[in-house]
Amino acid sequence: MKFSDVLAEFEASVAELANPAYDNDPAGRFAAVQAKFYSAFNFGFKPILNLGLTQLGLGQLPANMKKALAFIPAKVDAFIVKAVDKVASRLGIGKGDRHGTGMFN
Repeated sequence: MKFSDVLAEFEASVAELANPAYDNDPAGRFAAVQAKFYSAFNFGFKPILNLGLTQLGLGQLPANMKKALAFIPAKVDAFIVKAVDKVASRLGIGKGDRHGTGMFN
């Protein structure tokens, strides 16, 4: 998506203010402008936000947030695997069993 596309959407919302179809219907004009502006904002917000984040050196922020949020479940999973392995090894079915197959191998 080009920045010019985003500007065109905002231009269309401003142009709606001058639309003669709403000369006798101020409420209709307001609703039309509001709808156009909402559309333009939704259309253009993500690219503008991404551009701003990139300029601030935070272009990888979404990926870094996903990585940070995945950290805790990964630690919990590792703890559960370790606990189950410990119980399984005490029962003789863990990593140290005589066949070397281990529960998680």
